[in-house]
Amino acid sequence: MTNRRITSLIVIAVSLIITLSMTIYTNKKAAVKSTNSYSEPLVSADKEDNALSSLSDDFTLKSDFSSNLPIVIIDTESIEPPVNTKFNEQTLLYEPIKDIEPFVDGTISVLDNNKRNLLTDNPTSKSKIKIKLRGNTSMKYAKPQYLVKLITETGQDNELSLLGMGTDNEWIINGTMTDKSMMRNYLAYRTASKFLSYTPDALYCEVVIKEKDAYTYQGVYLMGESVKQGLNRVDISKYKATENYNSYMVRRDRYDEEAIMLKTYATQNKLSSGYLGLRYPSKINVNPKMIDYIEKDISKIEKILYSDNSSEFSTYPYYINVDSFIDYFIINEYFGNYDAGNNSTYMYKELGGKLSIGPVWDFDGAVDNFTEKPMNVKALAVQTAPWFDRLTKDKSFVLKLQKRYAQLRRTYLSEENITNDINEIEAYIAPAQEREWARWNEIRSKQDGYALKPYRDAEGDKINREISEYDQDVFKLKTILRKHGNEIPKSLQALGQVATKETDWTSRTNLILLFVVALFCIPIIYVSRE
Repeated sequence: MTNRRITSLIVIAVSLIITLSMTIYTNKKAAVKSTNSYSEPLVSADKEDNALSSLSDDFTLKSDFSSNLPIVIIDTESIEPPVNTKFNEQTLLYEPIKDIEPFVDGTISVLDNNKRNLLTDNPTSKSKIKIKLRGNTSMKYAKPQYLVKLITETGQDNELSLLGMGTDNEWIINGTMTDKSMMRNYLAYRTASKFLSYTPDALYCEVVIKEKDAYTYQGVYLMGESVKQGLNRVDISKYKATENYNSYMVRRDRYDEEAIMLKTYATQNKLSSGYLGLRYPSKINVNPKMIDYIEKDISKIEKILYSDNSSEFSTYPYYINVDSFIDYFIINEYFGNYDAGNNSTYMYKELGGKLSIGPVWDFDGAVDNFTEKPMNVKALAVQTAPWFDRLTKDKSFVLKLQKRYAQLRRTYLSEENITNDINEIEAYIAPAQEREWARWNEIRSKQDGYALKPYRDAEGDKINREISEYDQDVFKLKTILRKHGNEIPKSLQALGQVATKETDWTSRTNLILLFVVALFCIPIIYVSRE
């Protein structure tokens, strides 16, 4: 009888210890996509004797045009999508231009035969579309970027898999003029996809504008997924208006008068910059009760993060997916994406889970491509962004950053891996790069507001940041990523030394487990003595 009692107590003790361990350590995190557009290596382009031979002086294409990249043909019957935002000098915000319909109708044809694609090939995908210009600053550039919505003949959403990416009706065609390497977004997404959740898929293509029987070369672009809720995007549960609680997604960015801007604790008390806007559920579907729930849910987290009470601050791991914040910090810091955390910063919460940050988005200004000031390879920057300015006050959080970065630096962020990826991308887009530069480089050099501003070094010498040759920007990518990658551990160590809070959850967990063991071992010892 005594042995049975002892055995029962041991089973109960072990079960409770396991349950407690799972409760404390469980940090719900969406799985990284098992398959994505970055899984396969890029095949080097066949050597072309003259990559420009099919381009006329006015950049219309001859019928023999071909590419190792997919070809995307857009036809809006000569109606160009209008510029639809303008900068308000008083509010310092980009605002929609009233009475402007941003979308125009058209068709899109995608030529992707897994071989060399010819302009005369039959399309592998084709659809009617609504298309508009995207981006605020970039909307004034000569080379536009697009948001495309696929529609049926009757105007309904038309969900297709383009270039083998996940089925959806909404696609981004991103070809920023500011990135002369044409690599920053793709390289960052390719790297992030290996360890961050829901990284958007994107693939290189060459875009052609059709006008009647003429085809005008538009340049090298990335066709990719937008950030939205969906099975092939951010796979959180669908919104149900009848339920009191739902999954949701928000984005920190500039104020958007057409979106639902959330009134949360940190924003209202001016503790953080920027604004949180609701991304999912959509504006047309969400009810006031859900908006109130989201505002209260985020406010609760912000009150904890911005609390000066150590006990209250130390509870933040109960509410946010700390691992996602660690990885998000590292990928953006590594690439010098100093907009991260301030703009284009997404966060999502699955019903019953914790708030996660991501997916990553928009690396146009990364790796010393921010026009106003150069990237400082010897310093960190992401810790100044909202929420991160508080998280990095915690020694435990910074220690996790150090450990995780050391792990990633040996693997996905190693100099060897990053350099190999850059070389692979360079070889893959080689002929297309020549066409892109022929199409846009002269115009880009005259583009108002684009030029990278020079700076003075420690000796006072003026350093020019402009790039005149493609190889220079490729070399710049490799050099800056190597130097900054090597400096990050020192900077993280310095960040930990000035951290003022301590929430060592590992130690606390061990103490709790030790207490549980003691709690159940004492009766066992007592019974055994009987």
